Amino acid sequence: MILGVGNPLRGDDGVGPTLIRRLRRRCKFALLDCGEAPENYTKQILQFGPDTLILVDAADWKGRPGEIRQIGEDEIANANFFTHNLSLRLLLDYLKRQLRTSIIILAVQVKDREYLDPMSPEVKRAIGVLEDLICSLPGPMASESPESYPPGLR
Repeated sequence: MILGVGNPLRGDDGVGPTLIRRLRRRCKFALLDCGEAPENYTKQILQFGPDTLILVDAADWKGRPGEIRQIGEDEIANANFFTHNLSLRLLLDYLKRQLRTSIIILAVQVKDREYLDPMSPEVKRAIGVLEDLICSLPGPMASESPESYPPGLR
């Protein structure tokens, strides 16, 4: 299952939802656009019961705009790192207690995230890289086709 987190109205912060929208055209994974409040989707995540959960969000670690990093769960506690750090930390702690799942956090370094800013070219390129990477992963088993996913997961 892939979760996209962020706000498309805030420039580069929309990386997660934009990626989910693009993946819907190409991939057969369970996909959730969680907007700015991923904690509101715990019921759907638990209902699906993924064995692997990939969370994609924008972050600021003062890297190069568009740089992609896998983030350790311990880094989420840094209040300046993610725009949704408190809800992500709580969500991940809760999901780890409820599910036996691997959690992978992928972050894209933001350039601009002011309200109504356009997404930067660097972050747009990073979304393309993530899209290709995720679509190259082995898909779900035939018994786990998107048609069998709970409502709202595709």
